[in-house]
Amino acid sequence: MIIDFDSNGWMALLGEALRCSVPESARRSLPSARVTYYEEAPDALIDDASLS
Repeated sequence: MIIDFDSNGWMALLGEALRCSVPESARRSLPSARVTYYEEAPDALIDDASLS
């Protein structure tokens, strides 16, 4: 899967790409995370309660 981080829909695509790598709760919360830049996406995953 190719994710275009310059598009507005990259968060949902990233969540789909991570389906097998992270818990379901993190995948559900990632699209609504307040992330402006893709570099912040790992922080959104770590902030998920199931990963802390």
